Amino acid sequence: MRTYFLFFLLAISTVSCVSVIDGDSLIVDDSKLSISALFSSDSERFEVYLSKSRPLSSNKPFQSIKDATVRLLLENTFLETLVYDQENDAYISLESTIIKGKTYNLEIFHPDYPTAYAETTIPEEAGIQSTTIRDFTGTESETRPDESVYSFTIDIEIDDPEALSNYYHILFYVERFQLSSPTGQQETEPTYTLPNFNEQKENPTEALLSDNTLESYGAFFDDADFNGRTQSFPFSLEYSINPAVERVESIWVEIRSVSKPYYDFYLTYNQQSQLSTNPLTNNLSSVESNIANGVGVFGAYTSTWRRIRL
Repeated sequence: MRTYFLFFLLAISTVSCVSVIDGDSLIVDDSKLSISALFSSDSERFEVYLSKSRPLSSNKPFQSIKDATVRLLLENTFLETLVYDQENDAYISLESTIIKGKTYNLEIFHPDYPTAYAETTIPEEAGIQSTTIRDFTGTESETRPDESVYSFTIDIEIDDPEALSNYYHILFYVERFQLSSPTGQQETEPTYTLPNFNEQKENPTEALLSDNTLESYGAFFDDADFNGRTQSFPFSLEYSINPAVERVESIWVEIRSVSKPYYDFYLTYNQQSQLSTNPLTNNLSSVESNIANGVGVFGAYTSTWRRIRL
């Protein structure tokens, strides 16, 4: 499955182990640092993005901070000072490896801001019993005569570890191949898109229907109602294609086991974002952040991949 994972990261440009948070989505307090550090257990290094926060009423763009001291610790034992990388506009690790089950700490020092602290634990892989597809149907599009709409349900059975609070983020990808006209030959390189949730059919109530970024898409839930047990979740999805020029070979499922800071931040951020498209009317002070003396998120996830061939 690791081979599939590496291939997938090369093939889909929207997937990133580190996510830069849109500045306007952050809780903005101009006396604090804005920090974005989201990484996968498969990441080769830690990356931390820092910027100056600003009041919501300001129209000034966010500015990166390039002269901070960023220290990385493993369970409060110093590992290294991250180095600022001009090309990626991020502070990066050069020596440290990411270990599942371990807790990492950040300390960020800057003369103009209070010292910021954060910690997060790298989750273990989710226990996946099965991923199955059912009720696959195709109909002509009502709005685009040359397109067909395909609907289906994917059942994901999770074997949840007991004695731990576990948090999940589930995403879906449609693997598309273009057909060369007029021969109908298949292009060799696929592209990947995010299918829509079918709001008329069964879905967990936690499903989020935004499609702006990967972190704003998919289903977020914890194991409060099924800790230590096996639970099945149905997801009803749909996608549209023009069968004359493209075809779909597979649906990929990414089951992320996420850290609590990741879960708390993106769940509350997405909930607030859905209230209004205007950030000035959102109660962004209710967005969770695990950054002491700062805003943003220091979080992690471990992905398990499943491929469902159609």
